[in-house]
Amino acid sequence: LVGSGQRAREAYAPAVLQSPSFHLRALWSRTQGAAERFNLEVAGCSLEVFFGEEGLERLLARPDLECYVVVLPPSVQPGFVRRILARGQHVLSEKPVAPNKEAAEETLRRLEESGHESAVWFVADPLRYEPVFHPSHLRLHELGAILAAEAYAVLAPDGRQRPGEPPRSDEELFIEGGAPHVAVLRHVLGQILEVNCVRASAHAGAEPPAQSGSGTAVTGAFWGDVLSGTIR
Repeated sequence: LVGSGQRAREAYAPAVLQSPSFHLRALWSRTQGAAERFNLEVAGCSLEVFFGEEGLERLLARPDLECYVVVLPPSVQPGFVRRILARGQHVLSEKPVAPNKEAAEETLRRLEESGHESAVWFVADPLRYEPVFHPSHLRLHELGAILAAEAYAVLAPDGRQRPGEPPRSDEELFIEGGAPHVAVLRHVLGQILEVNCVRASAHAGAEPPAQSGSGTAVTGAFWGDVLSGTIR
């Protein structure tokens, strides 16, 4: 497990520890204190602890590890994913895979050039595995040929910033917010062959305007952001 933040603590570590199909052996974090605290509070001191750059190198050199679960902020996650894939190891990573299109494409390019065809990079997104989205539940086979499908979703930024992270850009906000819904479409309709996307934004990620005369911010504001596209 690479990362010791909130998502690693609340979602990934419990899922792996409770699964009979996996054995969580080791943990890496940026600092020794964070790694040891995570190991104590989440894993009952059952993990080997690694920290810092030297610890990461030793962890990646382990011959007994088959897969690395990477749960880091999108601003730094691509570099870790690339290093693991370059060694031919499997990766399960948190979404989004990168803060922008360029970083994501660079990671894919590195994977293709590595020559490790057996390495699998899987991006975690549990929404698509909800029973309601299973093709058998939707009974798509009874509809015949599908010509079009539409997905509507509400993205409500709360304005909060994770400690130690830089402010999220508008692009990152849409990448992170839209990833679950694109994953659902892929799960239901199949592999994506082509994407055409148009975004119109009035004030994505900006602070809500203050109410006139009151000096207090609007807490239930609607955001004028629209993302429309065609996925074939």
